[in-house]
Amino acid sequence: GSLRLGQFVIREQDASCYWGIDVTDRFIAEGKALVGESLIASKAPRFGLIDEKTVRAIADWKPDFVFSNAVLQHVPPAELSTYFDRLATMMGDGCEAMIIYIAAPALERIKAMSWAYPRVVLARAARAADPDWQIDFSMVPMDADGGEHRERNVMFLRRPVATAARIAVGDLVAAY
Repeated sequence: GSLRLGQFVIREQDASCYWGIDVTDRFIAEGKALVGESLIASKAPRFGLIDEKTVRAIADWKPDFVFSNAVLQHVPPAELSTYFDRLATMMGDGCEAMIIYIAAPALERIKAMSWAYPRVVLARAARAADPDWQIDFSMVPMDADGGEHRERNVMFLRRPVATAARIAVGDLVAAY
């Protein structure tokens, strides 16, 4: 995205330890302008559009942590499976994700391209993408958002380290 939060992570990470993705080059360009050429040169963050090639490259890179802020609210309900499938692809064993989203007791369209989600809907979509994920939720106290108070929550996803071993053993037993 525009690196409003990412700029702080980039500054604290070692070189080549940040990958920022978005749906449009415009936001990535805004983010690069915000952080400046010298920080980009010294920290060598990577950027890309959210597509299958980039998602696969991130998976091969094996991130330890994925952070998604103000993204899920723009994912239409019909595309939740794509959102969580991409996260599942990016997240290797031991990887954790923190997803900040707008919460509501029931699915609610709050603007033309914004949705508030109940936990049960997100947990169901996440489980469909990866049944081994450990899923937790937490509330985030927030001030008024655009004149309306909207509850923010955090969804935590953790892929256990043992997942690969369990799959391999399961495949071996099934093959035997």
